[in-house]
Amino acid sequence: MSPESFLPALVLAALTLLLSRRQPRLHPKWVARAVVILSASTALAVIGTLVLIIVVAAYPNEGGHGSAPLPLAFTSAALLALTIVHALAAAWRWRRDLRTATGLVNDERPFAIAVPGRQGGVAVSTGLLGLLSGRELEVVFRHEETHLRHRHHLYLAVATVTAKIFPPLALATGALRYTLERWADEDAAAAVGDRKLTARTIAKVALAYSSATPQAGFASSHTGRRVAALLSETPPDSRVAGPLLLGGSWMMMGGTVTSALQLHHLGLLLLLA
Repeated sequence: MSPESFLPALVLAALTLLLSRRQPRLHPKWVARAVVILSASTALAVIGTLVLIIVVAAYPNEGGHGSAPLPLAFTSAALLALTIVHALAAAWRWRRDLRTATGLVNDERPFAIAVPGRQGGVAVSTGLLGLLSGRELEVVFRHEETHLRHRHHLYLAVATVTAKIFPPLALATGALRYTLERWADEDAAAAVGDRKLTARTIAKVALAYSSATPQAGFASSHTGRRVAALLSETPPDSRVAGPLLLGGSWMMMGGTVTSALQLHHLGLLLLLA
């Protein structure tokens, strides 16, 4: 096999991790979408590369791909099987975690959770109701409504599975969690018309929750960064840069799918074997 066979996966992984670490100053919705698309593209490229190694080892010199050492093929097959098992397990755990009660939860810890699905909604603890004023509660509900309206659980599901397929993407998954929270923060701030109120509410809930749950810690959900972002200027919701970033990500995914078509002869080879 030529080194170029590994290039799509390596390039996509590098771009995904770079975007995750050095996010452009845009509305978080554009960055979150781009990270998910690039993560999925990287995972597809990794799977395609593993399959290609196995095929080339089984059918050397077919389709102009050269040959691959058998130990590499066996390793690739083991990794592919492990990847499938981990991805399915992650999907199952995600599905299980959706079974969360909505409505009022009798818990002194202050929290609110967006629960997707037909029976979904927002679960709010009694501790949160006793902590916040009416305006602050509006911030929380607007925040959680953004998660539900834009199906952020699907973003996280895709990112979780891709990280199981290619573990370095766990960095992108962590960055995505922060970006989705920032997306909901910005929508909440726009809805209530007060960025300082939104920042104060987020900090107030985080501090109270960390006091009630010491192991959680104030920085466990990037709270400090989120508050600082809300106290600065509103990120530009560019109608040019945002779509360009998203379009470039889709083009990368299209290139990945196109590259995967080099395996088009796989079915024929298996039939002729």
